[in-house]
Amino acid sequence: MAINTIKTLKLTLDGTEVECQLTRAALVDSPDTEELTTFCGTETSAIPNYDLELAGFQDYGQAQSVFDLIHTAYVAEPIAEIDFVLSVGGKTRSGTAKPVADVPFGGDAGAALTGDIALDVVSPIVDGLVVVTATAGTPGTWSGSAPADAAAATAAGVVASPTTAWTTGQYVQGSTAGVPGEMHWGGTAWAAGRAA
Repeated sequence: MAINTIKTLKLTLDGTEVECQLTRAALVDSPDTEELTTFCGTETSAIPNYDLELAGFQDYGQAQSVFDLIHTAYVAEPIAEIDFVLSVGGKTRSGTAKPVADVPFGGDAGAALTGDIALDVVSPIVDGLVVVTATAGTPGTWSGSAPADAAAATAAGVVASPTTAWTTGQYVQGSTAGVPGEMHWGGTAWAAGRAA
């Protein structure tokens, strides 16, 4: 059985995107429930109430600072919304959240400066899939995890860039080492080896 791990959490505020320095990222639902009693019995209804729980190192002043981004959103008038995409395995959940408190600043002497923060999710959660793109080259590049070979790329729905047939010699290297992992886009499907 494969174990899913968190691949990325991207937070975006006013075009600034960050995804580093976190040790925990979890989308947690604490639904608001209500029991309705009728002549036929009792029914429980639930309304989703998500929080985006984050923990990590206080990375103030770094080029891609999560703590700076959340602090900037919190001190804005009114409090700014932060878009997020959480990727786990091949699935994503995205939405918009707002900080309900400022992020920690400082801590114990001699200890790593860390902090926990919960953001209130203020939009519906959108489920999606991680889209992996392979860009032609010699070798080309991947936008995410490389599949093993051409058959695996087809099964995973990998998107080719460009979408026209790749030119002679172009390919991407799959996670299978050597020639068995080489593949190219033929214009309509993934094929083994380098483009001829």
